[in-house]
Amino acid sequence: KGGTKFNKKQAIITVFMVIGFAYSIITIFLPKGANAGLDFFIGIGLPVWLSLMVVILTFIRIDGEPVFNTDRMFGSAVIWGPVFAAASFMLIGTMMSDKANGVSAWLTEVIASVVGGLPFPAFIFIVILAAVVCTNFFSNSATAVILASIVAPFAMTFAGVGVQPTVFCAAIANSAGIAYLTMGAGGVAPVFLGLDCIKNEPSWIWKYGPLLGLLYVIGASAAYISCGLIF
Repeated sequence: KGGTKFNKKQAIITVFMVIGFAYSIITIFLPKGANAGLDFFIGIGLPVWLSLMVVILTFIRIDGEPVFNTDRMFGSAVIWGPVFAAASFMLIGTMMSDKANGVSAWLTEVIASVVGGLPFPAFIFIVILAAVVCTNFFSNSATAVILASIVAPFAMTFAGVGVQPTVFCAAIANSAGIAYLTMGAGGVAPVFLGLDCIKNEPSWIWKYGPLLGLLYVIGASAAYISCGLIF
């Protein structure tokens, strides 16, 4: 009803939100193995803890209404399409990066065979391009780990001829975050692709997205080549 003071419902929601996210900070400092009670508390995990907060809020009523209305919240507040799509792409991406399936080993061999023997400018360009392409289809972290393992020995070789080796870390880390083409591309991709403006014209992202990615690759390559040679 206006004003700067919280009403009862707002106060309860805020308190539970703070309690929910405080768990992730508190558990960092709790000693593991001290006693069974602490181990149980730490083992709950943030997803279960936050779910517990939601469950409790459904039982708290103000003026006969639950603080958390499950029908309204789950029915309209959550965009389920992007959630399920993101989860599915994450599972597929994890399968691709799983050592048991051999995809990561194959990718390592392919990229290593392409970049081996290239001069530094061409090498960093290929690495950035590979990172941007791969990260748009499976796990960002898997992309970074695979590329880092490939690049590490080459980075030491380039360091011996005066190239700053830390540029490879920055290039891979930043490029693995340029992910927006598919639901499995990154944490914010499902939210972005779930926007009405994108859903109403899905071809837009594939019409202009690759071009933006290429512009990033060119700009980032120029920046990292300069940093590697100057510093």
